[in-house]
Amino acid sequence: MSSLNYTEECCIGVNIFQFTDYVSLFFLCGHHQDGSCVVALGHRGEGETIRATQNKVSLVCPKKNERVKILGGKYCGSTAKVIGEDGQDGIVKLDESLDIKILKLTILAKLVHE
Repeated sequence: MSSLNYTEECCIGVNIFQFTDYVSLFFLCGHHQDGSCVVALGHRGEGETIRATQNKVSLVCPKKNERVKILGGKYCGSTAKVIGEDGQDGIVKLDESLDIKILKLTILAKLVHE
């Protein structure tokens, strides 16, 4: 996740590796200078807020019809809707221009709410 740009404020779904299990959490987009991330616990991010190192956090892979924030590449910072998948790629419709783009799933973050 370290190569992704996620400095803007938003709420995206992530998994966090803590101890021996992956726990589904919601990630409040933003990070500290030391590289740690701000993570809100709970089903909708309503729980306590913790800090986690980026190597312990992975994005929740979005599914068809879910809204995403693009975290890398030319369209970084844009929002879109997933309209399909093709292997390691997501087919998205950009919100702003309505253009259809094929992007790596690894740079698509499932939006929890805006």
